[in-house]
Amino acid sequence: MSTKDKTNLETQEIDLAVISNKIAGFFQSISTGIFKFIQFLIKNIVILGILFVIGFGLGLYLDRTNKIYDHEIIAQPNFGSTDYMYSKVELLASKIRQRDTVFLKAIGIDKPSNLLKIKIEPVIDIYKFISSGDKDSNEQNFELLKLIAEDGDMKKIIEEKTTSKNYAFHLISFTTNKISNRKDIIEPLLKYLNNSTFFNQIQNVYIKNTQTKITRNNEIIAQIDGFLNTYAKEGATSKSSTTINIQNTQSINGKLKLVLPILFIALYMMIYFFISFYKKQSAKNK
Repeated sequence: MSTKDKTNLETQEIDLAVISNKIAGFFQSISTGIFKFIQFLIKNIVILGILFVIGFGLGLYLDRTNKIYDHEIIAQPNFGSTDYMYSKVELLASKIRQRDTVFLKAIGIDKPSNLLKIKIEPVIDIYKFISSGDKDSNEQNFELLKLIAEDGDMKKIIEEKTTSKNYAFHLISFTTNKISNRKDIIEPLLKYLNNSTFFNQIQNVYIKNTQTKITRNNEIIAQIDGFLNTYAKEGATSKSSTTINIQNTQSINGKLKLVLPILFIALYMMIYFFISFYKKQSAKNK
C-alpha cells in the first residue's frame, strides 16, 4: 500500500471518528437535557402543582361566567335589495367594532355592550341560483355554470362576492356575551334592516311595477293583489329563520380550565430557566 493510500485511509478514519464523537455528543446533550428537566420537575413539583390547581380553578370559573353565544338569521331580500342589506350589515359591524353605543341604542338595541360582532354571508345554493328566474334567465344561468365548470375554478367563482349576492338566502350571524331573546336583539336588527328611505323607494318602484302588471292582466287581478299586499307588508328581510344562543366554543372559549394551568406552568418554567441560565453565565464571567 502506498504512502498516499495510507494517508487517505487515516484521514477517513479520523473523519469517521469526529462524526461519531459529534453524534455521541448530540445524544448525550439530549440525555442531559432530559435529566435536568426531570430534576426540575422533581424539585418544583409543589409549585407546579399549585400553579396547575390555581390555573384550573380560575379557568373553570371563567368558563362558567364568561360564555359566548352565536345567533343566526336566515334572510331573503325582497325587491332586489341584496346590496342594500349587505351595506347595512357592514355599517352595523363597523359601529360594533367602534363600540358606538349611541348608534346601537338608537336602532333599538338596549344593551349594546352585549353585542360583540356581526357579519353576513350567502347561503350558497347553486341549484337554486340556476332555477331562480324565468325560463330564459334559467338557461343563461345554466350556461354560465357550464362555462365555470369548464374553467375548472367553480368553487372560487360561486363563492366570489359578486356572484354570491345573487343567491336567494343570506345568513346574518352575530355574537353576544349574554343569553339573548328575540325581542332584545332579533327584532331591533330586522327593524334596522327594513327601515330606510332608500329601501322604501325601491319598494314603491316594485309596487308601481306590480300595479302596472295588474292593469294589463285583469284576468289574474286577484292573484296579483295578493302578491302585492304580501310584498307591501314585508320588509327587506322577509321569510326569516332565526337561531339564537348557540354557545361558542371556538378558540379558547370554554377551555380556560386547561389553558390557564398550562400557561402558568410554562411562564414559571421560562422564568426559572432564565434565572438559572443567567446565574451560570454570571459565574463563568467571574
